[in-house]
Amino acid sequence: MNPCPLCLGKNLCVIEKIQTKELYSIYQKNFKINPDQLLKFDILNFCQCNQCGLKFFSPMITGDHAFYKSLQGCPWYYQESKSEFEFAKQFISPGDQILEIGCGSGQFLKCLSINSHYKGLDVNLPDELK
Repeated sequence: MNPCPLCLGKNLCVIEKIQTKELYSIYQKNFKINPDQLLKFDILNFCQCNQCGLKFFSPMITGDHAFYKSLQGCPWYYQESKSEFEFAKQFISPGDQILEIGCGSGQFLKCLSINSHYKGLDVNLPDELK
């Protein structure tokens, strides 16, 4: 099992073991997305690090360009407001430099009401932003 991606701790607790064939079925049925490249394992572990408390999946897997391009077609994918935007805003002061990795359509920038230096990066920009 992978160590914690945040603190690299190895004292982990498996909260749940998830059959990837179930996830595969959900992606195909609900989103019409083929997650072949994501689900190369039979079991996906939902873990919690006992050192820092982070919850994460192991093995860690990420989608490719085709996967995220497919998700962009879902109406809920680019939300104008998210609870994490409000949470993050409380740590930003005027003049701060902000780097958002995975900025999507830039909704976080739109919700910032202070004058900061913002840079957003995303390898899978929506077609309307290219």
